[in-house]
Amino acid sequence: MKLCTRCKLVKPDTDFSRRLSRLRSICRTCASQYFKQYRENNKARLQVRGRRWKLQHKEEAAEYNRQWQAAHPDYFDEYNRLHAVEHRAYSARRRRERPDLLRVYDRRRRAKKLAVAERFTAQMEQAVKTHWHNACALCSATKRLEIDHWYPLSKGFPLTMSNAVLLCGQCNRKKRDKLPTELKDQTRAAYVEQQLVVQQQVWSFTTLTEQELEIAV
Repeated sequence: MKLCTRCKLVKPDTDFSRRLSRLRSICRTCASQYFKQYRENNKARLQVRGRRWKLQHKEEAAEYNRQWQAAHPDYFDEYNRLHAVEHRAYSARRRRERPDLLRVYDRRRRAKKLAVAERFTAQMEQAVKTHWHNACALCSATKRLEIDHWYPLSKGFPLTMSNAVLLCGQCNRKKRDKLPTELKDQTRAAYVEQQLVVQQQVWSFTTLTEQELEIAV
């Protein structure tokens, strides 16, 4: 038997968890209440700590998630069913507020399906639009513009600053998954190739850190 220092009740040893080789000073019930209150009072702090841990232990976090999902196969189906209305409202709001991020996520999803590593960001998207002066690289149209792969994703080429080109919807549909050497206008294709080299160089320069710039100077 042991006295709990929190509730002041004498309880069996089985009601106390162990720390190393010794029983804890408070019983399991009191410990549960204490940690529950602690989590509520320090929610923001614990979230920051959790995110930091996941960044530092990505493989361990991924393995834990896989094991948890395998042990609870019906959890997400039930959760999504209960919160379907909230999810639809949240998705609609995100589409209105951040269409650039949704395009980034969609590109990564398509690249992942083809086992292509792609990390094209919203900042890169804006830089591509600026480089091409918000006009199609092939016909100079200024409406219904899209950023897409100059060398196609379907052939294993990720979207990078040396492969991202601004095209109108019509030119993009005509190009489809063709390689640049398969395009009809090879003069224009050669021009785009040159501009992509410049685009990569400009991006590399603008993303240098202050320390790297000092070293370069």
